[in-house]
Amino acid sequence: MGLVLLVLLYGGWAAAARGAAGAIGRRIPLRAALLLAALPLPFVAGGFLPGKTLAPTVALAGRAPWASAGLRAEALAGSTAPNPALEDVLHREEPTRRALREGVLLDASAGAGAPLLGRDGAAPFFPAEFLGRFLPPTRTGAWLQAARLLTAGFGAYLLATVLGLGRGPALVAAAAFVSGGHLQLFRAHAVASVAAMAPWIAAAAVALVRRPSRRGTVALGVAGAVTLVAGDLAGATVP
Repeated sequence: MGLVLLVLLYGGWAAAARGAAGAIGRRIPLRAALLLAALPLPFVAGGFLPGKTLAPTVALAGRAPWASAGLRAEALAGSTAPNPALEDVLHREEPTRRALREGVLLDASAGAGAPLLGRDGAAPFFPAEFLGRFLPPTRTGAWLQAARLLTAGFGAYLLATVLGLGRGPALVAAAAFVSGGHLQLFRAHAVASVAAMAPWIAAAAVALVRRPSRRGTVALGVAGAVTLVAGDLAGATVP
């Protein structure tokens, strides 16, 4: 059931991104939209397979309450090398995500309780994070990474076309952005959600300057608001 829902969310997110792009610039042709939807798959398809997950399993297997010699040996045998950049996911984002899934709005481990809504990495109102609550925790990692890369790809294509590029060059721009080092290094982090929204804000701003309208103003406002609740306020507000 979790895998079916994951696939449905993936397709729905791609369709929604196509619709949102049409509200800012030109509607993305179906063939181009299908290619954009396929861009994240080389990076996240492993998390869609039965019995697999996109999570720092090697590090998890060495920490309580998951600490187990047998589990760690199994994780090491079927995982890639440990990545130190994923420590934040373990110590900050996953505990926060679990607390929010359980309806807790305070981090009890921080003094008298730190508000999760103001904590880096907490993004309960970011659409992808909200939808991730309906998935089993083992599927959430794959979903969030896929949603971030889909958002980035469609946004980069939109920005390229708004700036005057044709479909081919725009697809190349989208592929370059999705496979770029920053997004790939941080795609498990909330900071990648902010990076993925950057071309949407730029495209909406360019479209509004060229043709001022209420619709364009709303589009830019929505893009900015979604970015602000993406879980990395510093990244969303510092140029």
